[in-house]
Amino acid sequence: MELGGKLTLGEAGQLSPVLAKQYDLRDAVLLAELNFDQLLARRNTTRSFKPLPQFPAVRRDIAMIVPETTTHEAVLNV
Repeated sequence: MELGGKLTLGEAGQLSPVLAKQYDLRDAVLLAELNFDQLLARRNTTRSFKPLPQFPAVRRDIAMIVPETTTHEAVLNV
């Protein structure tokens, strides 16, 4: 893993299937080595966020209070 083609931040890969078989590992094993000093030195400490809306968006919502005897068809015909 490189940053701008200049700085190596780490390496990642998959364990050789031959080696995995020697250890009786059934599934693929992925490995990663990260240079946290380099990652932390380049982190963006500026925090930005969008405030949550006071009234969240609703695509479609309707509520009706009708007698229990009202049929679905009667509501659709209103």
